[in-house]
Amino acid sequence: MFDAHQKLMFSAEDIRQYVYCPRKIYYRYVLRARLLTTPKMNRGQELHEKLCKDRVREPVSDSDVRYYYNLYFSDEDLGLSAIVDVLEVLDNYHYKVIDLKSSKPPEEGVYEGEKMQVAAQALLVETNLGVKVTEGAIFYIRHNRQVDFEITSLDLLNVMRILERIKQIVYYEEIPKPTSERSHCNDCECRRFCWWE
Repeated sequence: MFDAHQKLMFSAEDIRQYVYCPRKIYYRYVLRARLLTTPKMNRGQELHEKLCKDRVREPVSDSDVRYYYNLYFSDEDLGLSAIVDVLEVLDNYHYKVIDLKSSKPPEEGVYEGEKMQVAAQALLVETNLGVKVTEGAIFYIRHNRQVDFEITSLDLLNVMRILERIKQIVYYEEIPKPTSERSHCNDCECRRFCWWE
């Protein structure tokens, strides 16, 4: 197990990146490579900022539902932080984390990395607010489509396993195998110095 005395902080975005390709963590945190944003990343960031621009930290009410935007959460014991795009609260008891994405949605469900990112955010909401989060969603901005899904205790356990693996990669400076999905390399910001073995 990872040495708890070493205080490292990672983000829910790092969880998503690890699922996409574990090598991204190595390049970002061990080699501290200068990762250039791709045009696709820039377009997504602009779209995300445009949508969130007018959102403030004050809740927006819609009957019994309140929406909170751009909330920062962290937990030093976990070594995890995140900005939650939207936190939906129904009747003060039902919490849902909604992440905004500019990517194209899959045919069914959500991408595993995006689900794990939302699960990591839900874990932080739980540890910071002392509430249970059992639902998440991805809102695909360009397609005006929201996909809701359940967040299970197995999802939270997977987040903890991934976070532990990320810490090991950084602490022990281990280069992980690249993703088995070769198509992930096409638009990757690490492509110019990463190679397949």
